Amino acid sequence: MGTFWCYDTAVIESTAVSFDASAYPRTYRVSPAYAWSFGLLGVLLAGAACLGIWYFGTGHEMNNPPAAVLMVGLCFAFALLGAYLVAAMILSRITLRADAIIEEGLFRSRSMMRSDIAGYRVIPTQYISTLVLVPRQSHGKRMKLAMLMQTDTPFNAWFAGITDLDAEELSQSQKELETDPHLGFQSHDRAHRVRNAKNVASAMTIVAFTSFFWALIYPHPYGLVVTVLAALPLVAVALVIRSSGIYQIEGRRHDARPSLAPAYLFPSIGLCMLALREFQLLRWGNLVLFAIALGLILPAVVRRADRQLQKRVSGLLPIFIFGVFYAAGLILQANSLFDTSTPQSFEVEVLGKHVAHGRSTSYYLRLAPWGPRTEAKQVSVSTRLYRSTKTGDDVCIRLHNGALHIPWFVINHCE
Repeated sequence: MGTFWCYDTAVIESTAVSFDASAYPRTYRVSPAYAWSFGLLGVLLAGAACLGIWYFGTGHEMNNPPAAVLMVGLCFAFALLGAYLVAAMILSRITLRADAIIEEGLFRSRSMMRSDIAGYRVIPTQYISTLVLVPRQSHGKRMKLAMLMQTDTPFNAWFAGITDLDAEELSQSQKELETDPHLGFQSHDRAHRVRNAKNVASAMTIVAFTSFFWALIYPHPYGLVVTVLAALPLVAVALVIRSSGIYQIEGRRHDARPSLAPAYLFPSIGLCMLALREFQLLRWGNLVLFAIALGLILPAVVRRADRQLQKRVSGLLPIFIFGVFYAAGLILQANSLFDTSTPQSFEVEVLGKHVAHGRSTSYYLRLAPWGPRTEAKQVSVSTRLYRSTKTGDDVCIRLHNGALHIPWFVINHCE
């Protein structure tokens, strides 16, 4: 775990200020809000871990000494982590000198000369962005600072004259888009095509988000929801193929081309989530193999159509990952919706119930052996079925062969 810092804006405003060497050195510490948040988390973590050390160390719920040693060791590790969080919030700091930047943490200290910095970029994340300082030497190590500190005008001024790599990359992409001969030989023709592409991308994004939440909240009529979710990623890929490079689909932040990433990513996730929520599989092996095989096709097709991806192979990874989600959802939906086989019915006893809490709440029933399943297993069920079923009740399972020979089943109350 590295030292944490904060940063008030997404991009350093070095263009609005000038560098004045007499204003340094200056030291920046973790902001009070982050210090209290992470410090309190560390205290709670260490306190709970110490309670666990006492609880398991005194033999509670432990059947043998090795198990007790293991649990005490895990609790001790969490206690150290909590103590580290508190200490890091207190001791971590960053110092700007006129000629260098110095990061001091609990266990290490790093520095980089200002003259050795070729440029900087900001990597945004869900909660904390990271400031990356890129050295001039190709063999040099980048300096990464998670942005948890309070900044001011001198902080921004320190970066005056240092290249903003994010802005430079975006400017270069914009220039390539405006001069790309594949989009037309006249500048006004290219500008017209770019405007139209941005309108199309915006419309696709709205439809993608709408269909995703439609599937998540109220997927009715079911066939129409599935059709929209299945069509959007294919339309996005088709637009990339037919557009002569005017669109991008990988969602790069500093690419001036209109992005079709939402139209590719969100329907793929929605289609897969909807299928997994509606249909239970008896075996997963065939689905995984089919999904990976089909998922490999989409990045290969996109790469042939996108000249930028031909230079940057790493950009194909997210396209492949979400392509697998899309393929899995599409296969599950086709396997179930086009299944005309006569299902087998089984009446099965509920042996137990379990609720799993996390980012979302999941409900499980533990079922006695049935049909091809020779052991009791836990299966995910709807909230309605979980709440209306008691341990000892019977539920009915309908087992289908699957249109693609991937056996699937549904669980309901017995009538």
